[in-house]
Amino acid sequence: MKCPFLLFCILLSFFVAKAQHKTSSYFHAEKTIAHPVKIPVSILKQLYREEMGDENAVIDTTEFPYAKGTAAASFVQLGNGQNDAMLVQGNDGANTTGFWIFLKRGKNWKLILADRGLDLRLKKLPRSGIREVEVASCHVYGCYHRFYKFDGKRYYPYRCYEETDKGIRIYPCKDELLGH
Repeated sequence: MKCPFLLFCILLSFFVAKAQHKTSSYFHAEKTIAHPVKIPVSILKQLYREEMGDENAVIDTTEFPYAKGTAAASFVQLGNGQNDAMLVQGNDGANTTGFWIFLKRGKNWKLILADRGLDLRLKKLPRSGIREVEVASCHVYGCYHRFYKFDGKRYYPYRCYEETDKGIRIYPCKDELLGH
């Protein structure tokens, strides 16, 4: 009796594994996204409204700047067994671009992180909870590093520093989603 049950479990795990999206944990402004997916229209609308600074902007879906190849997206795994998040990466500049992480809540995508930088890293998967995120921005003299934690609703910066040949300088974090 154990053999059919074991076979069933093996087959079930195979199909569950196939249903998972391919994900990445490292993104770079000057590299192509490894597992690109189509950006949902609802996310494109949010990006456009954020860029315009107007939540009520009327949007012509044929004029989305990010729909014309200036951004790419990939599913990301923020927690164990969760593939319900998407990272959108712009390709609008050298050494810096926009990074946005959206979390799927029901049928809606919610913006939970917005930043600009050279690269974005999803830190090690925790045993429970959601991954931390690091965004780095570099200039001729060094790099800025911003570390984010998830508070259940969105990511917030909790540690920021600049690293140069003169050493490390800690500075107050700015919250891009709140504007301070």
